[in-house]
Amino acid sequence: MEIFRYVTEGSFDSYMWQTLETKARFIAQVMKGDQGIRSLEDVELAALSYAEVKALASGNPLVIEKAGVDAEVAKLSTLFSVWRNQRYANESEVGRLPMMIEALEKKVALYAQDAARIEPQTLQGIAMELAGRKIVGPDAVGEALRGLVRTAKEEVRTASRMIERIVGRFGGFDLGMLAARGDQTPSLYLAGHCLYNAEPYQTGPALVAALLGALESVGKHHADAEIQLETRRKRLEDLRLELARSFEHEGRLTNLLVRQRELLKQLDLDKDEAGSAKVDADEARQAA
Repeated sequence: MEIFRYVTEGSFDSYMWQTLETKARFIAQVMKGDQGIRSLEDVELAALSYAEVKALASGNPLVIEKAGVDAEVAKLSTLFSVWRNQRYANESEVGRLPMMIEALEKKVALYAQDAARIEPQTLQGIAMELAGRKIVGPDAVGEALRGLVRTAKEEVRTASRMIERIVGRFGGFDLGMLAARGDQTPSLYLAGHCLYNAEPYQTGPALVAALLGALESVGKHHADAEIQLETRRKRLEDLRLELARSFEHEGRLTNLLVRQRELLKQLDLDKDEAGSAKVDADEARQAA
């Protein structure tokens, strides 16, 4: 079985097919599930007024032109709305970025100072200072750290309060201990201009590895902060360039709006719209 569809040029068929197109596009947008879409074009927006139906029935070629102008105006108006909303978001971000960049510049400087104070450590030659006493070697350091963790955990359980204190020195930094609750494993950290946390463990070898990892993270924090700073500077520069640009279709949209008003007058549709507005206002007053 074959289905043939015929369209009569200059007839009402063009409007009916335009309505079907709008409906199909609306359904496709919904089914696509694109979370970036903020508005959908409804079929009702394409409804004709009585005057447009009369003009279409008369075979007036201006009606065909008006349909094309209306469609392009709707498309460009949607693009302008998206551009305007994005512009508002960009302006807001440009207002925040300078303060964020300034804060990040200060943090990068602090990270740089911490990186300069590092005293390199190795697993076999690891050494730390605890309560004024120097402890050397992975086994001795691991056992000392395990004792610190066990003592802090018991203290938190009996005192029911958080403990945070400096307990020694390691790699050029103050060595700190933080214990929040009795059921949580206390954690170590290195304190310079910034804090560098070590993963919480309870065994000696794991605590030694975590402490070496915290010392190694100082340089990584510095490098990551520098990359983030450069990214935000570039972002600010790009946004300022974007804000300097106007809507790329502004001229075309303006010309179309002028032509749309001219077509309304030539087709005598401006009076129809005014009459419809008056009827709507009368109905609103009656409803009130």
